[in-house]
Amino acid sequence: ARGIAEVLGMEDFCDAEVERAFGAVDVDGNGVIDEEEAQQLLEDVYVAAYGRQIETQRNKFFGGFSGDRGMSREKLAAKLAVLQRELEGRGVAAAAGGDGDAAPA
Repeated sequence: ARGIAEVLGMEDFCDAEVERAFGAVDVDGNGVIDEEEAQQLLEDVYVAAYGRQIETQRNKFFGGFSGDRGMSREKLAAKLAVLQRELEGRGVAAAAGGDGDAAPA
């Protein structure tokens, strides 16, 4: 809820803020917030809340791009294998009561 309020700039929840928020969400201006507009609001909230974390993870995972060549299937497979090991390590640590961030043995 807080994320929606922040994205919409709601502080006092006064009529002027509600009107401004409605106008911001009702992108097509038809006086009704439809499903696509609600979805966009939720995506905006998610990006506002997790944007930096998403960017960090994207750079960590896809940081191997060089120019326009992209990532080969082999490189993707190698990165996914590392990701799998990380996730499996977190699962083992969580089962043991740890936080899963310990270095692998």
